Amino acid sequence: MSNDDSATTEESPIGTRTRVPPGDATEEPDAPPIAIGMRAP
Repeated sequence: MSNDDSATTEESPIGTRTRVPPGDATEEPDAPPIAIGMRAP
């Protein structure tokens, strides 16, 4: 049972961490385009 708990705990953090990077990556690409567009005009 202890082993199962460890595996589940590790999987949970990994899932949350994987979801966080995607969100930041999406915001980064969106931010640069917006900044460039505002600078052009």
